Amino acid sequence: MAELCPDRFARTAAKAQALSRLAGQGTVAENLDAVALALFRSGGPALSGFAMTRPAAALRIRQALESGAPGFTAIQEAITRYVQDEQKLGRVARTIDPHTVALAIVGTAHHLLMTSWPGAPDPRPAMTRLVSALVEAAR
Repeated sequence: MAELCPDRFARTAAKAQALSRLAGQGTVAENLDAVALALFRSGGPALSGFAMTRPAAALRIRQALESGAPGFTAIQEAITRYVQDEQKLGRVARTIDPHTVALAIVGTAHHLLMTSWPGAPDPRPAMTRLVSALVEAAR
């Protein structure tokens, strides 16, 4: 299980790094939402819950991240670059701070992952609402 969590982070980080190739295509909200929601696929909330209750698994995950395995930081950096790319194309206002947008998306995803459990309300609609609000403010 401790290997599965970094694997899911790596997959989401790869999806986030591909965002820059999507600059100017689709909508900004759809592109960001796809990355944000990727964290909730493949059992994201269940994996987070498991990691929180198993100190040995949490330690191995932290060690993997400290050793350079991609995690929330890699995802945040990729989202920042994507928002900057969209700013250059005029699809996101220059007055918006890309770092803050990325932090809000990643921080909210982290919060929702860590506070979800089996039977809890689906966290994905809240994530989509946040992305929509950020993009709307960025116009």
